[in-house]
Amino acid sequence: MEMQTLEKIIDIALKNGAEQADIVVDAGESIGVKAEGGEISSYEVSGSQVLGLRVIKDNKIGSSYCEATDDETIEVLVKQALDNAKFSKEEELEKIEVQRKEIMDGTRDFKYDSDRARPEELIDMALRIERDLMAKDKNLKTPPYNGVGEYIDQRLYLNHLGTKCIEKSKAYACYTAALLERDNKQSMYVHQSLSRKLADLSPDDCINISYEHANGLIEGTALKTGHYDIVFSTDKLAQFLNVFSTLFSAKSAINDMNPWKNKLNESVASDFLTITDAPLLERGFAYSLFDGEGNTTSDTTLIENGVLKNFYHNSYTSKKLGHENTFNATRSPKSSLGVGGTNKLIKPVESDDSSFDKGTYFEIISEQGMYSGSDAISGDFSFAASGYLVENGQRVRPIKGVTVSGNFYQVIKEISNIGHNVQSNTSATFFSPLIRFSSLSVAGE
Repeated sequence: MEMQTLEKIIDIALKNGAEQADIVVDAGESIGVKAEGGEISSYEVSGSQVLGLRVIKDNKIGSSYCEATDDETIEVLVKQALDNAKFSKEEELEKIEVQRKEIMDGTRDFKYDSDRARPEELIDMALRIERDLMAKDKNLKTPPYNGVGEYIDQRLYLNHLGTKCIEKSKAYACYTAALLERDNKQSMYVHQSLSRKLADLSPDDCINISYEHANGLIEGTALKTGHYDIVFSTDKLAQFLNVFSTLFSAKSAINDMNPWKNKLNESVASDFLTITDAPLLERGFAYSLFDGEGNTTSDTTLIENGVLKNFYHNSYTSKKLGHENTFNATRSPKSSLGVGGTNKLIKPVESDDSSFDKGTYFEIISEQGMYSGSDAISGDFSFAASGYLVENGQRVRPIKGVTVSGNFYQVIKEISNIGHNVQSNTSATFFSPLIRFSSLSVAGE
């Protein structure tokens, strides 16, 4: 979408009575290829573009969105935003204030192949992944999920003060599901590879890791009920912490939905734990040079040596609570101003990972019901889990059919150690060494 068109919309909004205005545009296009039974079952090319307008008049905020930019649609867009403002409550602290003369271009060369992927490349990869996976074991069934995709995204921000921001990104993904049936038992595991360049995708990882865990867990049995140290896989650790991510939200603190509301600069976790939000981490796929208000982003320390240091803030929440703005504003074309994070980075502690070779722990690589079985207010959680019992660094038996439960606020204080080697989750937005949580309740045999 042309900046000239967006400037025109801002001008129309101001001429019709808006005192302040800004626009967010999210646009994307993708190619998705799926293979099933040795044939391409789906080849989809899609694109989308959504424009969101926010106006402020008489300290009241109104918004509206559209997917086209012809003159008639623009007229309706502006009218709806101004009409919606009439019926909103007054909010003196929400302002559009970022002013910058030069265009901020957050696009980085590391995000791109110079050319688009050829359809034949995507098709060949999808077919090969399925073929090579099925060749590993005669007991494998046709994978229910198997494909390759190319994804291109663009975000634009523009306001009435002349601030203009643009950011583009490109990603490739391949994935497969190993579905194994043997002796009337069934096991499935899905693995994905994600990269910014097609040549960096690892279809072999998808094949080998999905089969490794499907095969490894098929003979799984329950642990004896008791208390066990827990080590989550990086994917599951990211998910576990995300369940309770509202603890870092200034907006939830304002709404009295954050149990850590009055805990700033107090110890809330083990003193081993340091968590940073890192929007400029180049290997992170939540990389972003600007936030939802057009501010330049920077690292935000959330927890430092167990002490809560910051919430996620935008300009409104920082004024409301009297805190520093962390430039973590979020806003999609269809949503109001909010707060949120980008890439999470957990600081290593140990000089190496040899400490994880001592003793016994339950390694969780799969779960069911983690979100539905958790309460972010009380901190209580309960979910079904599968993985491996590890003794002295070796997986000694597969585990499934157990339920892990506890309280997040207690568990996060009872970390026995944090490793050295930082690993990424499969979406490349969470980076952490191994973390060992002490003595969680596991219900099994």
